Amino acid sequence: MILIGLKLSAVTVIGLFWYCIFWKAKSFIRGKEVLCIALIAVVVAFSVSEALPRLKDEISLRALGERNGEAQAEEIILSGFMIDGEKIPVPKSLAGEWFWSGNYYVWRAKNDSRQPQGITEHVKFAIPVGRNRTVNFISDIWSGKVEIICNNESVIVDTYAKGYQETAIELAPSRSTKLLLNMAWDISGFVGIWFVAMFIGIWICKNFMHSGKYNVKSKMLYGSFAIAIFVLMFHYSEMTSLWCDELGQIGWSNGSIKEAIHYCLNMNDATPPLFAICAAFWYRVVPYGEKWLLLLTVIPTVASIYLIGLAGEKIHGRYCGVLACIFMAFSYPVWVNAAYEFRSYAFVLFFTTLSFYFFISRNKALLEGSKRKYAVAFSLALIGMIMSHYFGFLVCGAFFLADCYLTMRDKVKKKFFCYLPVAFVGMGWLTAVFLQTLLSRPLSAIANWYPVPGFSQVKELLLFLSGSSDLYYKVSIFSIGAALISVFKTRCRCHHILFYHLFSVFVPIFVIGTVAIYGNFHTSSTMWEHRYFLLLLPFLCMSAAICVAIASGYLSELMKKHTMVTKAICMFFALTLSLDCLDIVSSSRSWQPYREAAEWLYSQSNYIFNANTLVMVSPASSILMEGWNDYYITHKGERASVGNIGSSDQMTAEDILAHERIYLQYSQSAAEPWVEQILNEHYVVEADMSSIQMRIYVRV
Repeated sequence: MILIGLKLSAVTVIGLFWYCIFWKAKSFIRGKEVLCIALIAVVVAFSVSEALPRLKDEISLRALGERNGEAQAEEIILSGFMIDGEKIPVPKSLAGEWFWSGNYYVWRAKNDSRQPQGITEHVKFAIPVGRNRTVNFISDIWSGKVEIICNNESVIVDTYAKGYQETAIELAPSRSTKLLLNMAWDISGFVGIWFVAMFIGIWICKNFMHSGKYNVKSKMLYGSFAIAIFVLMFHYSEMTSLWCDELGQIGWSNGSIKEAIHYCLNMNDATPPLFAICAAFWYRVVPYGEKWLLLLTVIPTVASIYLIGLAGEKIHGRYCGVLACIFMAFSYPVWVNAAYEFRSYAFVLFFTTLSFYFFISRNKALLEGSKRKYAVAFSLALIGMIMSHYFGFLVCGAFFLADCYLTMRDKVKKKFFCYLPVAFVGMGWLTAVFLQTLLSRPLSAIANWYPVPGFSQVKELLLFLSGSSDLYYKVSIFSIGAALISVFKTRCRCHHILFYHLFSVFVPIFVIGTVAIYGNFHTSSTMWEHRYFLLLLPFLCMSAAICVAIASGYLSELMKKHTMVTKAICMFFALTLSLDCLDIVSSSRSWQPYREAAEWLYSQSNYIFNANTLVMVSPASSILMEGWNDYYITHKGERASVGNIGSSDQMTAEDILAHERIYLQYSQSAAEPWVEQILNEHYVVEADMSSIQMRIYVRV
């Protein structure tokens, strides 16, 4: 409470000083606005300053390998620390290594086989400074003695207990100088964050709120909306485990960038290499945790929402932009298949939306006489799109066809230079893939699980792209129908709006139709996979937004309510779609629970490190195994791997029969028949946990 009081006192003094300056100078910003910004800045500073690192003390633990007369073993089980009432989990060791058993850090005697190699008696941690601190152990009849060294003071503690319990051992408080320095650091960090938040708030107020510029205020509106979606996406990003394809992507990312490109050339990862290159770099620098890993996909997804709003406003005003934002932001596939999937779909969604935005901006600039503006940006966006997914080539073709039409209509011939670098990069990559892989390996040998597309598959695809929302599906179908009907009408209020409405409908029809025709002629590998069509979402969202914006404008005129009807319609769609989307996202569960299975495995520390225990995944590629082992098993090297782990399709009968206890993880598929036969003949099922898709077999 004293620290909070000091923080508030500091910002109050600075705030009053600023208020006096602005009041005396009769500045561009009123005192009430300064006060409002200051209060918001205080909330931001309290939230952000909690994440600031604190000064640390070092604490060392040394397992003595001793026990009292009643104890059955010498185990030491560290459960964490308590610092001034805040529970701190066991941090990463600075020196030495024990092993993880669930959330506990454990030491066992050297002659105990139930542990990995390389375990030391001594470990050292850095813990936050504080006055009231404890180190917490799990105590039972198997617990032994440990030496605790903190602030150059040593104490030997017996962690034995007759029953299972948590034992808290008091630590000496940090030195007064460190406590004062930590308090000064905490206050200065809080004030610094508050000051920055104040500066940003006043700058926004000056340049946006009082600027009088319509487009600047719109950017602020779409930016605020995108930030809110980012916060929600970040909050829910750890709801589900990564699935097998994402773990395979991690396996590819765990090597060098050259290896990632090589995997794409060999069509092991059947996408161009842009995302693989970025993922290989990102995976090296980001800490463990889906929240941090998925920032690589969440940020481009949020940027797409912002861009679709700007694009919609350029076509038909602010309400069209707002509606386009709403339709994309609360689309379930955007969350699950783009933001929450560690694969290239967020990239292709972003670059497609960016291409659409620059396509609109470039066309507008050309009509105004500026021939080079946005041309380079449009070209780079197209390159990003085609190098993120092969379906990007089809959308690029749709842009080219639209430019052909505009050239004939507007007699502007300088539109095609931007496609030359796109063709150079795209054809270069396709040639390399053909020579490296497709020349000796047909597509049917790479991917042959797709269905042959028909009318029912097209309907299912449209339902998927609408997020299984009946309301949005009907709006999308209505907007497509309205666009097609308008082709046969000669009267239209704005030719500019009609073109982009038709273009937003043409792209999905062109891409879906092309893939459907191809799939019916090349049935062995049709490439008909719903998530491949995510790059069509910007066009479907824009088509629906234009249609609803025009309809709501007509209603507003008929009812003489100006923009009231349009605002009400925007609120209706925002509430309806957001409630449906967030309800599905917040209740999502892992359909391939690799993370849950790995965390449960580490609660089996009495078995998983033994030489006669096998952890087997059925069946899985070596790259999937590498991804699962590195990310979920070892937490990127933070904990030791289990003793024996492998895929069933890479083992022989002798490999399996050499083990007494087998943990079978069957998320991807059931074990091969010959594996099932061996397990049924020589083992019995001890437990079958369907929630984590794990089965335990014990030798008969």
